[in-house]
Amino acid sequence: MPRFYFHLATPAGRLVDDVGGECASAETAYLEARQSALEIYAEAMRRGEPPVKNCFEICDEAGAVVIELPFTELFKSPPPLQASVEVTEMRIAETVRRSREFHAAVCESVTQVRTALATTRSLLESCR
Repeated sequence: MPRFYFHLATPAGRLVDDVGGECASAETAYLEARQSALEIYAEAMRRGEPPVKNCFEICDEAGAVVIELPFTELFKSPPPLQASVEVTEMRIAETVRRSREFHAAVCESVTQVRTALATTRSLLESCR
């Protein structure tokens, strides 16, 4: 899956995203950026600092800007429902993947603890 970077351009400067995130497509990356922009906008409004001059620059792995998302675009029509469903499905799939990795790590830890416990019991038995 391609990786996209979400740089935030503000009047005070540019905040560079060094980590990025995997998205199925540029459209999915746009929807992710739009959701983040809405959250940033809402928080700024609570502080009384409307960030209308902010803009997300969505870049591909080569560093090329593929989409610019000015915060003023947030007040245009909402994204299509189908795209929102795709983002939700992608998030669910990522959560399931992480859960499986976590489950495997916990199982490995349990196995290691059981082995250590068996070794400890064996050593205690040999001391009697």
